[in-house]
Amino acid sequence: MIASNQASTKNNHLAAVSIDSAEVQVVIIAAVLVFLLIFDFDNNEMLSKIGSWKVLQFFGDTSCSLHLVHLLMMYPIFYFLFEQSWFLAQSETIRFSTSLLIISPVVYAYAYLLYRIIESNGIRIERRIEKRFSPSKK
Repeated sequence: MIASNQASTKNNHLAAVSIDSAEVQVVIIAAVLVFLLIFDFDNNEMLSKIGSWKVLQFFGDTSCSLHLVHLLMMYPIFYFLFEQSWFLAQSETIRFSTSLLIISPVVYAYAYLLYRIIESNGIRIERRIEKRFSPSKK
């Protein structure tokens, strides 16, 4: 009896240190944010090379549109998938993977279109307005 109590206590302590715990996640996020605030990105050649990658620029450009549309696109797709008996018969891992493979390209394509049609034009208009009304430099 004592051995089982010690084992369960040990497992509880391990669970408290698990990466799944919210406290650990908050500490990790805080540490990353502190690192980002302290680190000098302007003078780091490696980070500027990574930042110039086209894939990362694409994700950066479409991130706002992605946040705006992802739920609008996910709900109808999830609704459709959860109506399918073959989908419900799969394990959670397979359902998650299938959902991710179906939803990601659709959402990113829609976010990219939204970026190209609305955001990039808005940025272009904002730059023209800024150029027109900003004081001239002498």
